[in-house]
Amino acid sequence: MQKFTQEQLMHYLYDDDGASPLLKAAIDTAMKDDAVLRQEVEALRTTKEYLAFVAQKAPQSPSNESIEAILRYAQKTTPKKQP
Repeated sequence: MQKFTQEQLMHYLYDDDGASPLLKAAIDTAMKDDAVLRQEVEALRTTKEYLAFVAQKAPQSPSNESIEAILRYAQKTTPKKQP
């Protein structure tokens, strides 16, 4: 049973330059016989997809309503300066 690093598995999942054809073939072959490796790769794949989903749905900046609510709260809770 061949061991792969998390880094190698991430290169494999993202299909980037860090994953040589030899590494891809080795992982594909190893997953056929190694249920634990298949589960690990599937868990990483699920996490990758979830992170992509969250990044797509996440607002890029606070809404105007949120900013106004924070400013109102700050005005109410800031002590008044004594002359």
